[in-house]
Amino acid sequence: MKPKTINQIVNTAIGEGVDPGQRVADFVKKEQDIKCSLQLRHNDKNNLMEEYKKKIDEINVEIRYIQGNCPHIEKTFYGDPSGNNDNSTVCDWCGKEL
Repeated sequence: MKPKTINQIVNTAIGEGVDPGQRVADFVKKEQDIKCSLQLRHNDKNNLMEEYKKKIDEINVEIRYIQGNCPHIEKTFYGDPSGNNDNSTVCDWCGKEL
């Protein structure tokens, strides 16, 4: 806690007739509780993001497997409207760019 904050707490406690030491201790505990709670939530969030990334990777493997087994019989050609060489052909069944 910053010295300026401690001085404000002490001055307020004195003005209210409350033990300044106890008031500061209460605020220090509150600060610790908040920081600890936030750290736990950040850890939960990070763990969830890791699980999400792993699941996305698993799904992408399944998609590539399905696309690898597709016969790509029906296709659509997409020409580059600017006339450059950015043409593409996409399978209409599985969506794989060929």
